[in-house]
Amino acid sequence: MPQFTWTGRDAQHQLRSGMIDAASALHAADALASMSLVPVAIMPFPPPSAAGAAAQAARRPAPITTADRMEFARQMHTLLRAGVRLPRAFTGLAASTANRALAERLEQIATSVDGGLTLAQSLSQHNAVFDEFWVALVQQGELDGDLASSFKSAYLHEEFRTVMREQLEWAARYPALLAATAAALGTVGLGLVVPAAMPVMAELDIAAPPLTQGVLAASRAFADAALWLWIAGFSSTLIGRALQGTPSGRRLFDALRLWEPLAGPVRRHNAQARVAGALALGQRNRLPMVQSLALAARQAGHAGFEARAHRAAALLREGHELVAALAHTRLLPPNGLALLQGAEDDDARHEALVEIAQDERAAADEAYETLQRRFEVLLWIVMAAWVLPVGGALLAPLAGIDADVLISALRATLGR
Repeated sequence: MPQFTWTGRDAQHQLRSGMIDAASALHAADALASMSLVPVAIMPFPPPSAAGAAAQAARRPAPITTADRMEFARQMHTLLRAGVRLPRAFTGLAASTANRALAERLEQIATSVDGGLTLAQSLSQHNAVFDEFWVALVQQGELDGDLASSFKSAYLHEEFRTVMREQLEWAARYPALLAATAAALGTVGLGLVVPAAMPVMAELDIAAPPLTQGVLAASRAFADAALWLWIAGFSSTLIGRALQGTPSGRRLFDALRLWEPLAGPVRRHNAQARVAGALALGQRNRLPMVQSLALAARQAGHAGFEARAHRAAALLREGHELVAALAHTRLLPPNGLALLQGAEDDDARHEALVEIAQDERAAADEAYETLQRRFEVLLWIVMAAWVLPVGGALLAPLAGIDADVLISALRATLGR
């Protein structure tokens, strides 16, 4: 197991140092935290060569990933529960993290907190790393005096959001892959296979049946319009992406995607699970429901559900009951609203929202499995729709041709 030399401060703020066996610097920091030591520096032993260190320093810092934020939230939860103060916790984690970009951000946050800013204000200065949900959770944790729970919620927030986002990304690939397969088969069949067979047909001088005549006509039409078809496809892709960059265009495309027969059900359940999960985390951390709805709108991953969440928040401000506002906007499914209807206090409401998020996540998983099964069937249908007509059109005229005559025609065609 790798070894690390470490320097840290104990509960009496005295510097201590030593050597520890750990799988990584992050695991070493966890082990030191469990001994009530705040890491100041953790270095691999033996130290890297000067040339290697210079090359590593010259290397561009790695981007801060979701995994980095999750590890940071988990370690902060551990340190705060152990009673470590904020500046020391940030300084220790900055010294032990393997990501230099994150280490720099943590050092800046520690400096801001030392300068008198609240932790929420310090995190908001780095909104490219810590989103509004992080800031809201930490701000409420500072008000309640329970920052450790806030960082645990931040960990759950990142974990849930990552799982649901990855599911949505994979679901969106299946319709695109099906369309690409159809386009590729059409290009190969009409643009390559049929034109290659036409000289053989001419050499044999045989009468083509109606199916063959239709496929040959389609091939000639495709050859004449191929360039324009590819230009139209490329242009429509660019226009679609440009429209999705506008609020109205994004709302239109997201609304259409809900009706998509393949990935539509996954998108709907995924968005509802993300909204319910965000509301549950907000309720767990005692955020006002109006604020939780505003934050959930940004986590939905769908423009339509984002607008519904904002509308529900507006109805709450106007004095409507929560369940009535959610029912009016159709933000959550009817069975979820029934669960919320029976919730009489904040704890019961939190449990109901957690159950809704779990149910919708299970529904999204089931819809994703259905999508995979349908994709396999549709893929075979698309392949058959192209291969059978083209194959039949090419083989039908050759059914009554002698093999020697066919071989001679192929040789004559290739000889040209």
